[in-house]
Amino acid sequence: MTSWSTRSWIASCSTTAAGRLGGALAALGGLWTETGRVATNASPLAAALFPHHPLLVSGEPDHDAVAGVIDRIDDALRAISEADPRCSDAAAVRSELTQAARLARHAAQRMLGGDGSSRALRREELRDRIATQEHTWLARARPGGLSDSLSHLQRSLDRNPDHDA
Repeated sequence: MTSWSTRSWIASCSTTAAGRLGGALAALGGLWTETGRVATNASPLAAALFPHHPLLVSGEPDHDAVAGVIDRIDDALRAISEADPRCSDAAAVRSELTQAARLARHAAQRMLGGDGSSRALRREELRDRIATQEHTWLARARPGGLSDSLSHLQRSLDRNPDHDA
């Protein structure tokens, strides 16, 4: 997700802000286990976001569980937007966490297939996530690796929508 160390970031922010952002980060970090799918050395959410990657994932998504995952991602996004960290890189931290949460949300929507948002809307959301990924990346990191990162997202966008996870 990012190049910063979560532990050092939490130590550098105020207790209230770190708690709010830390809680959101902790909630987001465990959601991959709640989709109904099982993965080996991977996340079912990553498999849904990057269907062209050979990730070992089995089972079918539990639609009610995935809908719950989306609700919890929305809760985390609210917590991130309401946080007021006092660390020097607060804007970058919020941007990175928001981007990661929105990518996870997009992946969960893909898992819902026809029961989720329309495919056209998901494609538009992914276009926006690609643009945001570039902006977020360049705000903190050097350009090296950016084209690889964007190409994985672009391949997901270019993938035939009839084959969404």
